[in-house]
Amino acid sequence: EHGARPAYDLSDETGVLVTNFHGDIRCETCVGIGRLAKEAVERGFAPELASGRLRWRTANFDLPQFSPALEQYQIVSSTVVVSVLQDGRERSWRNLEDVWTLHEKPEAFRDLIQGQVREGLNSLPNSRPGS
Repeated sequence: EHGARPAYDLSDETGVLVTNFHGDIRCETCVGIGRLAKEAVERGFAPELASGRLRWRTANFDLPQFSPALEQYQIVSSTVVVSVLQDGRERSWRNLEDVWTLHEKPEAFRDLIQGQVREGLNSLPNSRPGS
């Protein structure tokens, strides 16, 4: 369910959380997806990262604290999930499985990641459209 409490503590946060989920074993493509996604977030949203309205993290879904994410986000392999948080609750999320088909098209990959992050940021209370 999209409004359920995530499997990890977010305390009272409001913002957008971008998570690169991966397993214990990471192929070259999995590593590349994580690198490209992190670059897209860092290059497109430095002020939001600095202010805390946007957070980036990696999470190994083979570790016990992240294994519930497999079912919660319908994860079948390495992926990127964009979550919108309000008052510590996950208001919405999207599993960006298209990272697998776009990882060899850096511009389209970047557009996918940045578009979803921008949409999430713009849906936050007191957000400015286009920021």
